[in-house]
Amino acid sequence: MSQQNNTESSAATTAATQPSVPAYNLLGSSGLRVFPLCLGTMGFGQNPITKTFGIGGSDEESEKILLKYLEIGGNFIDTANFYAIGKSEELIGNLIKKHNLNRDELIIATKFSLPMTQHANGGGNHKKNLIQSLDASLKRLQLDYVDLFYVHFWDFTVDAKQLIIWLDEIVKSGKVLHVAVSDMPAYQVAIANTYAEDHGLTKFVAYQGRYSLVDRALEQEIIPMTKSLDLGTVPWGVLGAGKLTGKKLRNQEEKSETERKFVEMSQTDYDIQDVVIEIAKELNRTPSQVAINWMISQGVSSVLIGPRTLEQFEDNIKSLEFRLNQEQLKRLNQVSANSPSLIFPYNFIGQDTQSASMLYFNGNKFSINKK
Repeated sequence: MSQQNNTESSAATTAATQPSVPAYNLLGSSGLRVFPLCLGTMGFGQNPITKTFGIGGSDEESEKILLKYLEIGGNFIDTANFYAIGKSEELIGNLIKKHNLNRDELIIATKFSLPMTQHANGGGNHKKNLIQSLDASLKRLQLDYVDLFYVHFWDFTVDAKQLIIWLDEIVKSGKVLHVAVSDMPAYQVAIANTYAEDHGLTKFVAYQGRYSLVDRALEQEIIPMTKSLDLGTVPWGVLGAGKLTGKKLRNQEEKSETERKFVEMSQTDYDIQDVVIEIAKELNRTPSQVAINWMISQGVSSVLIGPRTLEQFEDNIKSLEFRLNQEQLKRLNQVSANSPSLIFPYNFIGQDTQSASMLYFNGNKFSINKK
């Protein structure tokens, strides 16, 4: 190999291993600076549910993960009242107190919506559940306020404009700094924020939703909405429910009963997994790191990770140590382009000016530059 080729190869290797993300990203219109990886704590706290489904780690392991996350500069902690039925919030509050953590340095997000009790009004997006959920969360977290308060799920029972009025009230109370939304239809978010804009009320500043190489449906309605309304995007499920971790389950006999029930991989999923593993080998990285790095490249505010062990966390955090090159990004984008296939109306009108079939109905192909 010539000296020039050696130099080019060395430069390419150096570029691929350098961090490609800023230390912190802005979270939508909030102005908050958040770490590129958000620490999800659904696995924090022990209760019968987490033990039954194996989604939680020990309190000792969770403590190690939190401290390591803060040590590397992480500041964005995501929880919910429903996680381990309150135990996640309790553990976070206890750890903040135990280690005398500086509250001013932490961005803490929690959520309400899901039922915490079995009585009729123990869940949902109505005002009674909103108020009692927030007060209970603050008590468990041992905090005076949270930085971000999410509507966890859209429950189809309340008016979006009325909901934003109630959320504005809790911001004005000082118990919440900003409000956000998770798993909510784009049109409802647009209704809420437009109403808030017109009436001088608190707007949603962030959106949390499922997004990965094996499920890019968020790009069809949600991502354009978040860009238009200046909402931060915090994707969850970025490893595709384990489909992008490198563990292959091609043969039925390789699957446990639980895996057969919950992990049904289509051929497209297998193709995506193959490319992820291939690129991981090229970079001497793990498939999980490649999948997270791809997500970072999509320009999201912070990628939600949910490690159950310190080993998993340390693997995830290494996704910040390199960047995928354009050729690798192209391969990943192409193999995952239809995961899932487009929903209406995009499967009819296209997704942009270059794929809008009606623009080229007469057979003439041309380019439209959109500023």
